[in-house]
Amino acid sequence: YQPKFLTFKDAFHALTYKQKFIEAERAVQLSETRYKTLTNISPVGIFMTKANGKTIFVNPKWCEISGMKYEDALGDGWLKSVHPDDVSKLKNGWYTDAEEKRASYSEYRFINKKDGSIKWVLGQAIPEYDENNKITGYVGTITDITEIKLYEEELNRLKDKAEESDRLKSAFLANMSHEIRTPMNGIMGFAELLKTPKLTGDEQNLYLSLIQESGK
Repeated sequence: YQPKFLTFKDAFHALTYKQKFIEAERAVQLSETRYKTLTNISPVGIFMTKANGKTIFVNPKWCEISGMKYEDALGDGWLKSVHPDDVSKLKNGWYTDAEEKRASYSEYRFINKKDGSIKWVLGQAIPEYDENNKITGYVGTITDITEIKLYEEELNRLKDKAEESDRLKSAFLANMSHEIRTPMNGIMGFAELLKTPKLTGDEQNLYLSLIQESGK
């Protein structure tokens, strides 16, 4: 015989399941709120993609670094702000990594369409897996490394300048060595001739005048 009304025990269990469901919902909402807060205040750009590499989310910092709006970055839209010289290599590398299901690392430039400014970024992304160990998408970051790149460029410029200075110094010393060698040969030669015995006064005067001329 099965009673057609709920017992106290049944009601208690039903209430418990409902409470558990409510608590689970609250936990999910809290988790989503925390995630949204973290992505909003993150000092690096954060993006998410599908398993095929198509972008489905970017955080405010990502938009700030790239100079793009959220909706313009979705799908392959983010490539529109990548420097033309970096697009082909970056696109091929990104989709190759996605196809081969591996982490991706790259350096590239964004061009801000509003003011034309360029920002260098270090991009990296790692795959996310489901319970069956199947890739569901990628989570990645972009870090602004513009200051580092400018510093490297300045170091390279100074290095090139130092190397050019060394080259000019070497050329100057080589030229000076050549210019000095010729009159020094005259001075040393005529000084040696002065040691010759029984020189006439005219010969001595000639040699001395030649030495003075070489010295000048």
